[in-house]
Amino acid sequence: MPVQRRWTNDSVLNIAPNGDPVLVITSRAQQLVTKALDEGWTGPPFDPFRLADLLGIQLRTNTELLDVRLVLYENKPCIEFNPDRPRGRLRYSIAHEIAHTLFPDWHAAVRNRMKTSEARGSQAELESLCNVAAAEILMPLGTLGDLRSEDMSIARLLQLQRDLDVSTEAWFIRIAQVSEFPCAMLVARADDVGTWMVEYAITAANFAFRATR
Repeated sequence: MPVQRRWTNDSVLNIAPNGDPVLVITSRAQQLVTKALDEGWTGPPFDPFRLADLLGIQLRTNTELLDVRLVLYENKPCIEFNPDRPRGRLRYSIAHEIAHTLFPDWHAAVRNRMKTSEARGSQAELESLCNVAAAEILMPLGTLGDLRSEDMSIARLLQLQRDLDVSTEAWFIRIAQVSEFPCAMLVARADDVGTWMVEYAITAANFAFRATR
């Protein structure tokens, strides 16, 4: 389950003024996936480029970008991406930008893909939720078999990650969400004086772990 926190980002508060934003964005991502599966989207691996097409999101290459970004183009959502980025990273980044469209105000600003560790302040909250939704998009729960009792060795998990063609971050989010083994997935960064700050954490249901920022 997600670590409890006090949310401050306006986009996050708008989608869940009285509830848990992690649960809300997870539900929205699952609804999006269900609709796409009904329309013929298949996997694994699940192709986020095909999903963008099904959703009417334009895709344009741009080698000047560091990674990807979501923009408003001809009154529609458009994901611009650098095709030279590593495949796993690019797939996750496309899914991440699709997740941004689950927020009604996605078009209020250009959404440049960044690592959660690079985001600052409340922006990190929005990026964290899009990471969670990206995991839902690339690895729909009902399509992966029984991961709950999967061997939790790093070697085995990395092998499964390669089989599914997903990024390390997305994969470990999913493992932490469904595992019966007590574990947690953390994303943290070091500040200027070397103090580690937890940006977000996802824990297995039976793991009584709490992180503070």
